[in-house]
Amino acid sequence: MPDAVPEILRTSFLPIYLGTVVALDPAWTGYVLSLFSVAGLIAKTVLPRVVARFGRMVLLFTITTTCAATVAAIPLFHHRIAIAVITLLMGATFGLGRPLSMAMAANSSDEGDMGMVVGLRIAGNRFADFVFPVTFGGVAALTGIAGAFLSGAVLMVTGAAFLWRPMHEERRDSWQEDA
Repeated sequence: MPDAVPEILRTSFLPIYLGTVVALDPAWTGYVLSLFSVAGLIAKTVLPRVVARFGRMVLLFTITTTCAATVAAIPLFHHRIAIAVITLLMGATFGLGRPLSMAMAANSSDEGDMGMVVGLRIAGNRFADFVFPVTFGGVAALTGIAGAFLSGAVLMVTGAAFLWRPMHEERRDSWQEDA
């Protein structure tokens, strides 16, 4: 569910940040938000090659930590071009991460359980769609809007920490196969 974090921050908090802190007009806000989707779409076209090159766990770990860094960087910048570049990178990582994590969930199940696993994954995303905006909203009410982005980044880094060991196991297995 950490892959739900950038989507929720983009749809719920980034427009507020762009309008109030960065003082972008609605047209520029729309342009910046569109970059997220465009980057995600383009990133999906290279996903098979990137997975083949780096492996699933390494890629998922890298995507999650990079996306966390972009989310944490948003409140540090107030210029529309800088925010646009950050949003572009966040969209690319999201575009790679969501289908990759869905495929990994589906592939980790037995053939007869695939529907249940994918359904639970989607149900978890819907649960996150409810819980995260409420949680980030509470954080933002207490600390300011930057707190929503920073708490989202912390949540993603926490998720990435759970990938650390499987990532190294995948790399070790890959090296042993090559030897």
